[in-house]
Amino acid sequence: MKILISGGHLTPALAFIDYVQEKQPSDELVFAGRLYSQDRVKQTAQEKSEVEQRGIKFIPFKAVRFSRRQPLTQLLLLPLRFMAAIFQGKQLLQRERPDIFLSFGGYLAVPLAIAAKLSGIPVVTHEQTSTAGFATRLIAKLANAVAISFPQSAANLPAQKVVVTGNPLRAQIFHHPPQLPDWMKQRPQLPVLLITGGNQGSFIINQLIKEVLPEITAKWTVIHLCGNPTSQLNYRQELESARQKLPSAQQSNYYVKEWISGDELAWVYSQTQAAVSRGGANTVAELSSLNIPAIYIPLPHAHHDEQTKNVQPLVEQNASLMLPQSDLTPANFLQQLTELDKKLSVFKKNLTNINHANHASRLLYQVLTQVTSHAQVSQTA
Repeated sequence: MKILISGGHLTPALAFIDYVQEKQPSDELVFAGRLYSQDRVKQTAQEKSEVEQRGIKFIPFKAVRFSRRQPLTQLLLLPLRFMAAIFQGKQLLQRERPDIFLSFGGYLAVPLAIAAKLSGIPVVTHEQTSTAGFATRLIAKLANAVAISFPQSAANLPAQKVVVTGNPLRAQIFHHPPQLPDWMKQRPQLPVLLITGGNQGSFIINQLIKEVLPEITAKWTVIHLCGNPTSQLNYRQELESARQKLPSAQQSNYYVKEWISGDELAWVYSQTQAAVSRGGANTVAELSSLNIPAIYIPLPHAHHDEQTKNVQPLVEQNASLMLPQSDLTPANFLQQLTELDKKLSVFKKNLTNINHANHASRLLYQVLTQVTSHAQVSQTA
């Protein structure tokens, strides 16, 4: 089977790719994705490097992102640009001839899904979050099957197409490489606190950490994944400057990285006692599956407040804390961190009682094989 993949949600796409490469090595995978996560500032996306590291063909693809904030002239050109993207998608499909198109959401996948439908190629889409986004709802109308991570994601999706598979998690995060990453100077002497704002980073979280760095590095070894810089912002440079102002004994307790590999993340996860994070579905799933309690700071303007909904079940089961961004001050954060530290053992125990069985990649693959088989039967009938 040849599968064309497009990943608005990159991490579960990579998890699925890793599963197929390990369990179904005869299958062929192709990935259509972005070169830049933010075209305006030319912020390089991680898709190309992560996909090519796995020996998979990466095809740069551009699509139209709708925004009411665009100038009127660009809005008027949107229909033409959208049709052009569909045409380019059809050309891509004619060249690659995949057996099926698998979408992980996002605006990039919409013209590819339409092109696949027009070309008679079956479509499956996966929704990572608890609330289906606009792109997924649109693709779902065209798709042969809609895989979802949470049962509540089924709202506003065609019920007859929905299959609950769960959210694919990278298998490598459950492996514990024994060696320290090259950038670690020594094994942590204090409990490890992991801080992450997602692949692109969080300006709000990064600014907060700058302000509380002296307090947290006195009690924790802090590993801070600050996100990739842009031409306008360089998170790591600012945070490194803040580290230099720490007492010399605390400087070795703070590591700031823009991005780390899957193997490095597996090692970090194996050492982490607690975390601070946004409420993205993948990060929430990974941390909870590894029994790592966290302070979650959901992105307040996420679609349908999806990040709060991702985190709420853990809070209700007394397994983590949530700090709304509207309440985010250095004092409130430090108070929450003290609370997290006091309740670590309780939170960890409650996390172990939550069912985190991860068979999502296998179940999603089964959906693809069923859809492909049905399509082949229909074509020969």
